[in-house]
Amino acid sequence: MIVKIRRKAGMKSSAINIFVVLAITACVSAQALGQWRISTPRDTIVLHANDPKNSGISKFALTVGTDMYLQISGSYSFWPGQPNDGVDGAYTYNVPGWNLFTPIANPPVYNSALFDWGLYIVNSTQSGYYIPKFAPSDVYQSLHNYSARVPSLGNKFSFKINAPSGSYYNSGSGGLNIKLARWTAGIAVKMLSIDFGNVNVGTPVSVLDSIASYGIDPLQIDSLILTGTSPAGNSDFSFVSERGTRFALQTETTDEIKIIASPSSLGDINGQLDLYCHNADINNRHIIILLHVKGLKPTLILSPLSIDFGKVRIGVGGKGATNVYNSGNADLKITSTTYAPVAPTTDPTAFSRFFPPLPTTVTPQSIGQIKTFFNPKLRQHYHARLHVQGVNVPSDSVDLNGDGAEPVPVFSDSVISFGSVYSGDAVSKPLVMTNTGNWTCTVVQASIVGADKALFSF
Repeated sequence: MIVKIRRKAGMKSSAINIFVVLAITACVSAQALGQWRISTPRDTIVLHANDPKNSGISKFALTVGTDMYLQISGSYSFWPGQPNDGVDGAYTYNVPGWNLFTPIANPPVYNSALFDWGLYIVNSTQSGYYIPKFAPSDVYQSLHNYSARVPSLGNKFSFKINAPSGSYYNSGSGGLNIKLARWTAGIAVKMLSIDFGNVNVGTPVSVLDSIASYGIDPLQIDSLILTGTSPAGNSDFSFVSERGTRFALQTETTDEIKIIASPSSLGDINGQLDLYCHNADINNRHIIILLHVKGLKPTLILSPLSIDFGKVRIGVGGKGATNVYNSGNADLKITSTTYAPVAPTTDPTAFSRFFPPLPTTVTPQSIGQIKTFFNPKLRQHYHARLHVQGVNVPSDSVDLNGDGAEPVPVFSDSVISFGSVYSGDAVSKPLVMTNTGNWTCTVVQASIVGADKALFSF
């Protein structure tokens, strides 16, 4: 066990400065206000030399390996009528009848005899000591102000003005004032696990986290590093620390860390932000902030990529369907469809969507449909491309082809002249009908009309 003692020189100004450090209550910068933080454990214990039960126990215990910072002031006397004779928190400086040329560290040995008095400190049921035993090189302070770092053994600290016997307290006067605070730098993290939830791929979202220091010793942040991203190689997380990646945090101040997630792929993505601080207590020298985001992205896959309507009767039209497959893990929102003529086709209205109304949604791992109506107006070939646009997906297109078709009957003669025919004779002439169109011509009715229709037949 090693205890480090720090005692200032006997100048009055120096002594005042020592006590200002510990007397200041929790203090944070204006920048830290509104941010998350934690208070340094602090306590004050007053011991009276005339109280045989004089003892004080700290309000809190520190973990093993954590140092307590003590500031001890005041002095006391066990000799009635001798208020200027006495003992302080570390030394015996004047005793009636003793020829003390220099103060003696407590408990004093005078003329080969041990006088068991002084400030006794216990921080475990098995360990007790006087401050000077752990600081033989330190010197007496005429203003009776001392400071020390004492390692904790995991229990509350107990303080007592010890005396060789109970009778000493009957003539005791004065006492000691002890201020305590955690010395070892501590780190507290507002969020040790951050789940960004469902986020669209390529869309950055941010969360503000904070770390806070406590303890008298400034917290030394050695580095902040992003590691362990899974799937490996992804750069889906980033961060911005308001103080950089290597800095010192004075007691009870904070550093805000903006952590950004921008998923680059579908599904669960994990990572971690590692914080290293060499002077924190041993269990907090490596802090891990776990990160998670689920990348969401729809897909837009059209099938088939080409539709040939073939010959379609002018004035009747034809229908075709395009499947829209969403293989992603987020809803696909289709916002628009465009039918663009491909040269030499110039008619922009030959192809049109008749289902569904837009916008429309295709849920993950499902198939929707876009139905196209082909309405040719001429006997010609039509060529166009169907372009489909959605939200957060690349557009896709389908090639469309079709031919306008209709029958075109053409007769061999527009006028049939039989000339002069004698009564009772029968004369015939052929009439040929040819279909010059590209659609089957079906004759559903043929008749002769007119005033003399009874004279003709076929």
